[in-house]
Amino acid sequence: MRILPLILGPLSALACLNISWGIPVEAHRMAALMLWVIVWWLSEAIPLSATALLGAALLVAFGICDAKEAFAPFANPVIFLFLGGFLIARAMQVHGLDRRLALFVLTRKWGSGSALSAVITLFAVGAFLSMWISNTATTALMLPIALGVLASLYPESPRAQEVVLIGIAYACSLGGLGTPVGSPPNAIALGILNEQKNIDIGFLEWMEIGVPMLIAGLVVLSYFTARELRQCPSTPFGEKIHSLFKELGPTKKEEWLTLFAVGVVFVLWVGPGILGVLLGNTHPFPSWLDKNIPESVAAMLAASLLFILPGKNGQLLSWKEATQIDWGALILFGGGLSLGTQLFHTGLAAILGEFLIRNVGPAGATIFLIALTYFTIFFTEVASNTASANLLVPLALSASNAFGANASFAVLSVAFSCSLAFMMPVATPPNAIVYGTGKVDMRRMMRLGWWMNLAMGVVVLLVLRILRGPFVP
Repeated sequence: MRILPLILGPLSALACLNISWGIPVEAHRMAALMLWVIVWWLSEAIPLSATALLGAALLVAFGICDAKEAFAPFANPVIFLFLGGFLIARAMQVHGLDRRLALFVLTRKWGSGSALSAVITLFAVGAFLSMWISNTATTALMLPIALGVLASLYPESPRAQEVVLIGIAYACSLGGLGTPVGSPPNAIALGILNEQKNIDIGFLEWMEIGVPMLIAGLVVLSYFTARELRQCPSTPFGEKIHSLFKELGPTKKEEWLTLFAVGVVFVLWVGPGILGVLLGNTHPFPSWLDKNIPESVAAMLAASLLFILPGKNGQLLSWKEATQIDWGALILFGGGLSLGTQLFHTGLAAILGEFLIRNVGPAGATIFLIALTYFTIFFTEVASNTASANLLVPLALSASNAFGANASFAVLSVAFSCSLAFMMPVATPPNAIVYGTGKVDMRRMMRLGWWMNLAMGVVVLLVLRILRGPFVP
């Protein structure tokens, strides 16, 4: 707990309330509340989730809305989508299915060829797992595997080991782009778009945008990594990775049952979209699935299987194991959605949008979007990606409303950008984990991260332009 920001939060709110801005009373109170929350989120004076809870409570205390309206977003379907995803990911970790899948891929021919192909396979595995499991857990899983591989692949090249470890962190961050459950900002974007614009982006529709962006990111990462590894001598490593895989032994019953639960949720997530393409959008069955088993319900059905299917200690996942998921992230999502909703209900978001269009002008809408995308990327270097999304996603939506622009383009550009901070060790948990090995120099991470930040800003805007149409019609 930090004393100065702890005091500065409520003081900034008090100062805002005592200055006349010439705006409606509710918008004025909302601005004061947001100042308080922003100070505490950026400084982490108290845990981020606690600030989110406080923010929702202050909405009622400030007379902005009633308690039912303030806390309703904590039961938003997006929260349950992530809850189900977290529980399934936890079961994969408990039974070692995530490690088995990673090592299985690495023992295939494409993962044990040249040194560069092995490194790129490491990146691809990390990114794929991070589509479904938190980037923190994925990096923690991939790190010992990567260290074992690198000890055989580049035994005489600390520089190569350093570059690949940095790349592992970056790949695990990129993986969060691929699915709605891949990263917390994705949930915030989905919730805000659904609440404020009635835009419902399905699981498959998100993947149609996120996966190409992820693949493009891996291509960029592989290019920068290949440049760094050109002068680094390597040795064959096939035996090492095969021995790690053999140590796992035969696949256990619990792993098969967990894989079954994963298969169920995957089919329910992407099935309606695929059936809609095969049978036609007018066919009743895909429409029934989409209406009666939306993504959040599918996630909870599959997660419930984990408590029904038999496991070593009675159930596939015990409640004690379930309590170890990131409950704080769910609270943070709910608080962010609550504050974001009231930004629009009080009219403060519209006021901010009008202010932007007065000062930027309609001709500057595209320039504003580019600036906001890069501002988000670099802002997230010093602020958590969830806090950044809670602050900047509503701003992106209010600006797009004021410009008469493509709302989903603006919101998604910010949401994706919140997962793309590569420079600082403190920017993301994956960066911090690999930096903590003692094998990574911060200057090299900052240099590689600088180029990744610049390149990924272009990737985000280009992919969205191709797949979502122009920002300004």
